[in-house]
Amino acid sequence: MTAAVEGSPPLRMTRASCARPATSASLRRTCTRCSSRRHASAWVRVRSPQLPALIETLERRGAKVERVDGADGIDVFDLAIEQVGEAAAAAQITLHELATKTESLEDAFLSATADSQEYRSGGPA
Repeated sequence: MTAAVEGSPPLRMTRASCARPATSASLRRTCTRCSSRRHASAWVRVRSPQLPALIETLERRGAKVERVDGADGIDVFDLAIEQVGEAAAAAQITLHELATKTESLEDAFLSATADSQEYRSGGPA
């Protein structure tokens, strides 16, 4: 599908869940609907000196965990911040950071459309 927003070049979106007419309002809704672990709009950032034990605890509760490059932290998907904190407390794990992180609208849009983007100028070739 090729969609155009007035004043912007056409954009080709190939993800089936993104195949809707594009307006600035619909792009905001579309990016939210396209969220998955790869295009998550919110996740929990956690830092702890007991990271291996924390990872094991969270994965047992169904969380998807990704290590944060160059830090003693992880990004946690599929659990709310309260669930992460309560799991750590129940396992007597010390936390140094517990925060909800969100993706900007621009980042979400670029992630959701990264597989196929087509830009055309309005000028002569």
